[in-house]
Amino acid sequence: MKKLLVLMIAVVSIALVGNTRAEACLVKDPSGKLSVRGSPNGQIVGALKNGTLVVIEERRGDWVSITPHAKRSDTPVWVRYTQLDCD
Repeated sequence: MKKLLVLMIAVVSIALVGNTRAEACLVKDPSGKLSVRGSPNGQIVGALKNGTLVVIEERRGDWVSITPHAKRSDTPVWVRYTQLDCD
C-alpha cells in the first residue's frame, strides 16, 4: 500500500510539472543494487539501491532511460525495463 501511495504521488507531481508522459517505477534488482549505464548496453556509470523511485524518460527496445525522482537532471541513465517494478 505504501509503495502504491509513493508511486501515485510521484506520478501526480510529475504530471503537474509538465505535459510529459512519464512513468514512475521502483528499482528491483535481484542483487539489491542496480548498475546504471550511460547508454543502452553501454559502460556502467553508477548504481541505484532497490526501492529507489525513478522516472522513465525514454524507451529503446527493452532498455529505458531513467532519472531518480529526487534528482531529475538532463543526464538520464539506462537500465533494462525488467529491472524495474512499475506496477
